[in-house]
Amino acid sequence: MQRRKGRSLFFIDIAMPRDVHPDVHRIDNVYVYHMDDLQSIVAENTARRSGEISQAEAIIQEKSREFIQWLADRRTGHSHGFKHGSDYTPRKIEPTDTDASSEA
Repeated sequence: MQRRKGRSLFFIDIAMPRDVHPDVHRIDNVYVYHMDDLQSIVAENTARRSGEISQAEAIIQEKSREFIQWLADRRTGHSHGFKHGSDYTPRKIEPTDTDASSEA
């Protein structure tokens, strides 16, 4: 391990039966993982991501409602900018010279 200069060494033993001796993990900076270890890591990540999916869906629902409201306001001549919150004050859109010239 001196040649590794303090860098960790990881073994992922996917063999059945095991190829890496169980005592290897007793060496400093050496880590041994088996399929069971990897499966538990995958399960933890899957559970965490499931929670994030529901959070993402909630954000999509909120932003969709804001967009639909914005679109309805645009159709009635009101406008507002998108914000990170849902509170906004619609304002009347006044026609500009550019709007008149583009319609001609």
